[in-house]
Amino acid sequence: MKKSPLKSTKSLVAKKSLKSKTPLKSGGGRKQTKPTISKLKKDADKWYSKACRYRFASLVDGEWVAECITCQNGLKKPLKELQCGHFMSRQYNILRYDSENTAPQCYGCNVRQQGKQFEFGIQIDLLYGEGTAKKLHKISKKPHQFTVEELRQVIEDSREEIQFYERELSGENQ
Repeated sequence: MKKSPLKSTKSLVAKKSLKSKTPLKSGGGRKQTKPTISKLKKDADKWYSKACRYRFASLVDGEWVAECITCQNGLKKPLKELQCGHFMSRQYNILRYDSENTAPQCYGCNVRQQGKQFEFGIQIDLLYGEGTAKKLHKISKKPHQFTVEELRQVIEDSREEIQFYERELSGENQ
């Protein structure tokens, strides 16, 4: 059987890099890289979202349920069916993980109706006091760049909050 010209008989270790004269190493050990801000932000969003939904939830028949902050129709949904809605969009980093700026929302309100910001603002003022929505709007104008440490702290705090609620489900906090 004739060998294809693309196949090589030499091992990978014996090959040389095209850019340098040093031999290539086999792909056995990958170099550990520091997590990027965008990767940490994605993880922080995931954990914070779950913690936010728990914050507004109640335990009914062994299941955590909550109401959409903007629907206000009295219909409680399982946490899996809700999202972490933001009064001021996540693009405003300074408020991205602010508990006064976030609350559970159904997919219809959060995505299809672009967050129903007006209704969200009314509910924020009812929850946290008159003028809170205006205060958040003003704060949102301040620029903010996350650090690795800040995002790691958000992830850690959110995980601890989730564990607190899940212990309550299992009856450990009684």
